[in-house]
Amino acid sequence: MRRLLASIPTLLALAGASGCATPTAVSLAIDSEVGCSAGATVVIVGGSSLASLPMLAVSSSSTQCAAPAGDAGESDMGTLVLVPAGSKSESIAFAVMTRDDGQPADGCLAPMIAQADLGHCIVAKRELNFIPHTTLKMEIDLRLSCLGVACPTNETCVKGACVSAQQNPTQCVSECYEGELDGGVGPGDAAPPDAAPEAGDAAPPANAVCGDTSGLQAGAGWPLQYGCPTNAGRSAVAGPTTGLTKLGPIAIGEDHAGVIVGANNQLFFGDGASANVLSFNASSGAKLWTSTTNNTSPFPAIAADGSLYVTGVGGIFFALDPVTGDILWQLQLSGSFSPPVLGPPGVVYFGSLSYGVFAVDTAAHAQKWNFPVPGGGDVRLIPALGNGTLYFIDALANHLYALDAATGTLVFEVALSATAAGSPVLGLDAVYAATTSGIMAIDPRKGVLLWNTIKGYSVTQPALLSNGDLVTTEASNGLVLDHTTGAVLRTVPLSGSLPYAGTVAVGSSDTMFFPTASNTVAFTAGGTMLWTSMATGQPAISAAGLVLLDDDTSSFVVLGP
Repeated sequence: MRRLLASIPTLLALAGASGCATPTAVSLAIDSEVGCSAGATVVIVGGSSLASLPMLAVSSSSTQCAAPAGDAGESDMGTLVLVPAGSKSESIAFAVMTRDDGQPADGCLAPMIAQADLGHCIVAKRELNFIPHTTLKMEIDLRLSCLGVACPTNETCVKGACVSAQQNPTQCVSECYEGELDGGVGPGDAAPPDAAPEAGDAAPPANAVCGDTSGLQAGAGWPLQYGCPTNAGRSAVAGPTTGLTKLGPIAIGEDHAGVIVGANNQLFFGDGASANVLSFNASSGAKLWTSTTNNTSPFPAIAADGSLYVTGVGGIFFALDPVTGDILWQLQLSGSFSPPVLGPPGVVYFGSLSYGVFAVDTAAHAQKWNFPVPGGGDVRLIPALGNGTLYFIDALANHLYALDAATGTLVFEVALSATAAGSPVLGLDAVYAATTSGIMAIDPRKGVLLWNTIKGYSVTQPALLSNGDLVTTEASNGLVLDHTTGAVLRTVPLSGSLPYAGTVAVGSSDTMFFPTASNTVAFTAGGTMLWTSMATGQPAISAAGLVLLDDDTSSFVVLGP
């Protein structure tokens, strides 16, 4: 590939320095769907943050262009190497731009760009951190499907859609691609063969706010506590259009259970009191099996490898057969555990009381790593996972932590402004923490506070709409908050408060389900009430309908269709 010459050597430099250690750098391979005959210029603007880029001058430009290489129709525009100006782990942000009309692309990020000019621009943005003594490799595609697409500050265009521009640098040690910004897996965004759903199965929640769902069972409507690895409170299923009771109440015969939904409308209930795991069919109400593990947290999780993973109070991690309830294997650890969160196939994460956070290698049946929380901590709220980072809250110190999910090393630690009121939720451009005084939005890479809705009283853990906006409650109202500012966009009336943290559920079409202390109400994302039911309980969305688990009566109902 040809190289683009840089005009600011401290930030952007041509490769060629030699030394004993591997250079700290990011190598960009730039391809464009604008043909060489158009005479297009490729320009790059580099800085310390995405927000700063519109105010900065062009760092480098080139008219070099080679015949299509790699993907059909893409011209090879060369390779550019970025090096840090200071710290070897500092943050770098950049935008690569071109136009389809041969005119200079310098103004494509200008805040006041004319619509006529914007229509000729293609912009690809990224923000990441350097890794010391590592040359990261990244492919940048300037696609015609992004022609004229203007994305928000922290987002970039990928195949015509705006997604987060934040890049996990560990994905670039071999080479990273645009598909990984939106939970993809590389060129063409093809799913891993072992994660492909069987014919007729619905895919796991695939919206960007759900994160990487390749480790979840295909066809599962609610495969772990909050539906998604990011704790977004979403399902790949739309949810019921009416509040009619379709099934139940069905007695479970256990106390204090949580519910998840696997493929074929199979329900799984964990129970901390009796230490059993139970399975029912959501379509018929038939009980399928009971597994006595003597070690159960309320919410198991069901994985793409066909295992039901169970954490609990006795320091033992279990893998069960979801068809029979038989124990497939178990691992003795230490502590009383949070529910598990599943990332890409092969690793399960969970927190504990006094023993920190664990990652388990499900192929080796062994501990992958353990992060000891200062003072022991209480990490029994389920962590959130996304972009190669695990986020968790220590409920004793009321601190939010971010760890590198691959190694368990600390990325940042942030003190919350009040007592935590739920698990962390990872959104498109922030990680959110509900507290007894409001919701905090924190930069998911740097740990910097972005905004804080100081209300002076508790709000519930938010769920997320497909555009990233937050759905939460305060007192007897449901709220939709702007994900970039925290401003209240809509308020919907509820008949009472939500009895549990994090019990707002959102369907694939953004229908919002609010189970309160006295009923369940469904609204569109725009705030129009759809229906009300007198049934209530912890929600889980399935193809059979909305499952509500009532702890008080130890029973469940299914609402639908």
